[in-house]
Amino acid sequence: MPGQTPNWFVGFPVQGDSWCPVSANHVPGSIRLYHPDDLHITMAFLGSVSQRKALKAWKKVTNLKLEPVTISFNQLKPFGAFSTPSAYGLTLDTGRDSVANTISTHRRKILGAVGKKPRDGRVVPHVTIARPNRRLSKGDVYAIAEWRHEFEIPEVEVNLTEIALYTWAPPQAPQRFRKIETMQLK
Repeated sequence: MPGQTPNWFVGFPVQGDSWCPVSANHVPGSIRLYHPDDLHITMAFLGSVSQRKALKAWKKVTNLKLEPVTISFNQLKPFGAFSTPSAYGLTLDTGRDSVANTISTHRRKILGAVGKKPRDGRVVPHVTIARPNRRLSKGDVYAIAEWRHEFEIPEVEVNLTEIALYTWAPPQAPQRFRKIETMQLK
């Protein structure tokens, strides 16, 4: 839960003000949509490290040469365990290979700054837009499946122009995360 334990990550903010469904119709009550300010593509999940360690990882980011990239979306996909997804995210169409290569190239260095290693497996860049409740009834599972089936993929192009260090937002904030540090991509 936000605010209980530290939670840090490095990600590319995704501007979602014009297309993110903050309160879309037909969203099951068992789904929590992300606030547009929370949309991002995770480059490196640091987890529950101290702020000092998170800033040490951020120092690695500030030494990277990263260029802006334009992205678009192609499908809404579940992430996490197959039988109990922990998130639903939009996978990339335009920009997918560029973003995946950037993450693959730099993630190990960033995580190494906090003593972690990246998970094995292929990088699937995505923008999480919703999380399901932890406990779901069969009815909830069916409602989420129907929502996914009816979900219209946003036909937008979004420019990734910065990278940020994130942590939890204060409990009273409408968004889940806040940016602690940012750097423009050039």
